[in-house]
Amino acid sequence: MKYPLGCPYGFRIQTKLMLAVLPLFLTLIPLLSYIYIRNQEQSLQEEVENRIKIIKSNVQRRGISLAKMVARASENALAGFDLSFLSDILRAAAEGSPEILFILIMDNSRQVLVHTDASQVNRILNEPMDVEASQVTTVTVQEYQKDGQDLMEVSAPIGSEGERLGTLRIGFTLKPAQSQIKEIQERLSRKFEAAWKTAALITALFLILGVLVLILISRRITTPIQKLVTGVHLISSGDLAQKVEVPSRDEVGELAEAFNQMTTKLQRSYEQLEEYSRTLEQKVAERTRELEELYRFNESIIRNSPVGISTINDQGIVTSANPALGEIMGLKGSQTPVGLSVTEMPTIKDTGLLPAFKDALEKGIPFKGFNIPYTSLFTGKEVLVNVSLTPVLGEDNRVKTLLCLIQDNTEKAKAEEELKKAYEELKRAHQELQNAQLQLIQSEKLASLGQLVAGVAHEINNPVNFISSGLIPLRRNIEDLIRLVHKYSELSPRKSEPLEDFLQEVEALKEEIGYQDAIQGIYEMLESIREGAQRTARIIKDLRSFSRPDEAELKAVNLHEGLEGTLNLLAPQYKNRIEVIREYGDIPLVECYAGQINQVFMNLLANASQAIKNTGQIRIKTWCTEDQVKISVKDTGEGIPREILSKIFDPFFTTKQVGEGTGLGLSISYGIIQKHQGKIEVRSEVGLGSEFIITLPVKQKV
Repeated sequence: MKYPLGCPYGFRIQTKLMLAVLPLFLTLIPLLSYIYIRNQEQSLQEEVENRIKIIKSNVQRRGISLAKMVARASENALAGFDLSFLSDILRAAAEGSPEILFILIMDNSRQVLVHTDASQVNRILNEPMDVEASQVTTVTVQEYQKDGQDLMEVSAPIGSEGERLGTLRIGFTLKPAQSQIKEIQERLSRKFEAAWKTAALITALFLILGVLVLILISRRITTPIQKLVTGVHLISSGDLAQKVEVPSRDEVGELAEAFNQMTTKLQRSYEQLEEYSRTLEQKVAERTRELEELYRFNESIIRNSPVGISTINDQGIVTSANPALGEIMGLKGSQTPVGLSVTEMPTIKDTGLLPAFKDALEKGIPFKGFNIPYTSLFTGKEVLVNVSLTPVLGEDNRVKTLLCLIQDNTEKAKAEEELKKAYEELKRAHQELQNAQLQLIQSEKLASLGQLVAGVAHEINNPVNFISSGLIPLRRNIEDLIRLVHKYSELSPRKSEPLEDFLQEVEALKEEIGYQDAIQGIYEMLESIREGAQRTARIIKDLRSFSRPDEAELKAVNLHEGLEGTLNLLAPQYKNRIEVIREYGDIPLVECYAGQINQVFMNLLANASQAIKNTGQIRIKTWCTEDQVKISVKDTGEGIPREILSKIFDPFFTTKQVGEGTGLGLSISYGIIQKHQGKIEVRSEVGLGSEFIITLPVKQKV
């Protein structure tokens, strides 16, 4: 077979490389040359513009200098109106300067007084340019064109000390400067043409050198590749002993080396393949025996499984079934329902499973049913079965086989029923245990109240004594005031008696009963009665809050109020003996059973007061950490020995004398805090005191 240009794949690599790189050379080198020429052109243009600016600047400087000099020289002559002297000055200034077109001096009314062209004397100049020149206050330069010529005019005021005598105007032609500019432009143009020629020559040389270098590089690259291609053709013809000799150490050399290694491995693989082909039949035979054993093993599992297993084809005919299915259906001996149609089985119809079988066969919908009543086909025995239908789809996504599993669940259902009954009994026992626990908590509350009775009675007795002791003087003061009122009531019957005598009697009665002291005493006694009543109401409220049974629902509670209520109840134990230091933090409302938490506060604060034998301090601190609230109760009592510190939360453990404690306070407190998903910690050192720290979540997790 012949290929274009002698290569099986079209153009050779050398030709492709030339076609790929040569356009890059042909584009890049002229582009670089063009950039070079443009840079040269821009540089020459800038040089021309700079030189033109220099020439014009020289002309302007000369004109300004000449104008200043002539204006100073003409000032006195113009002041004396010596026009002859002024003419001499102008002629002297214009001599030897062919670029000067004219020099004139005009007065403030723009009348020409002196002119290098005598025909222009006495003319009045009214052109806008003339008006503008007559108004200049300093030397001014103006360029303009007239009759196709580039002209420049310098105007300067003549005068001193603020008095303007006239205006000097000098006109220049820029033709000599333009000649110099043209000469410079022609010289730079010649340089630009030379740069173009140089760039064209360099471009041609680079193109020739680039093509030569490209040819050499392409040959150096393609020669090893051609050797590699030749070796590949020989190897593809079956000569695996062929080696490709490429001496280069570049990528092509690495490719040749890798190709030689591949050839060696391929030859080795052919040898191994022959060896594999000799052992393949033996391995196939061994694998076949393994599959047969696995088949027999699976068949044995299915046959001996207590679960009824069967397969049903797309026509609803049972194609296979294990003996367990026959036993569940109540078939005789080792019979199975193979060959029967599920749509014709009376037992399937009776259980109501027929729609499920149809949906599984026709629509591919799987089914699972539990504890379905099933009556045996022959024995009439009723059992409970679990049924599972799993469709197996073919390549056309249609049901090919239906896998049916039926399990006798009668014994298991009975066990579940017994377990449910046991659960109900356990639930009832748990409820009874909770009720007993609540009763125990309430009993502990009542026990705590029993210990508080004497102190609380004293606290209530004090305001009652205030009220009782104040009632007798209050009654006496009120009786005196009633006497005074009755005295005033006698005013009407005694109209004949002088009023002054009556008022004197009234004043005497006021002094007798101590009117002002009686009024003040009434107010003081009423205030004492009010304070006593409020104190009694507060104590009763705290007692009611502490002793009431807990609500059935959780509520958001202010823990500070619970602490204060508990401290009010324990006030008789603290009074004149223990200083209570409150360090309450900014804590949120806590979701809890308020009565139970108050019971914990009562146990801890009562224990703290009992631990302080004489005088001391109890420090109560609250703070918040993320979604938890902490309460610390720290006392300066005797402390708890380390050997019993781990036992203080055990039920019935107490270090008090018989009859002074039940040993349940801290145990119940521990259970309450656990119930609230919190924790209670204790730190104690003998002789320094103890600290109990309670941690409670702000919200209870359901």
